[in-house]
Amino acid sequence: MRRTPKNRTVGRLLWLLILRLVRRQQRNAVHMARIKTATYYVKGVQAARLSLMAYLGLCMLRFTLGFGFVLLHAGLLVYLPWSAKQKGLLLMGLGGFYAVAGMIVFAALLSQRTWMKATRADEAVARAVRNRPLHNETDPQEIS
Repeated sequence: MRRTPKNRTVGRLLWLLILRLVRRQQRNAVHMARIKTATYYVKGVQAARLSLMAYLGLCMLRFTLGFGFVLLHAGLLVYLPWSAKQKGLLLMGLGGFYAVAGMIVFAALLSQRTWMKATRADEAVARAVRNRPLHNETDPQEIS
């Protein structure tokens, strides 16, 4: 049986339609893979952030609050040429200052916004949603 030009044209047309459908499905699959990758990346960053929060919380408790506690009691024990009331107030104020400063630094370093920007997770999510590659040095939107 010989193939007629009509049969070849129909066969090619079917082949092109199937190829188009496969390419569309491939693009959709790649897009979903990028979104899932960005999701896992954000979850990984969040896990690292929570681990660091726990570690720094322990360090803050041990050092910052510990130093405040030591300074508070050192104020009661150390002899200064001031009255006992003035010495105690000074060292209690220093101890409170160190405790509050440590808490402010702790909150600033571990904010979710800081971590999202530092690890560029926000960009990964935005690019995955826009269906663009993760590392494109000539992206005009990145320049501005």
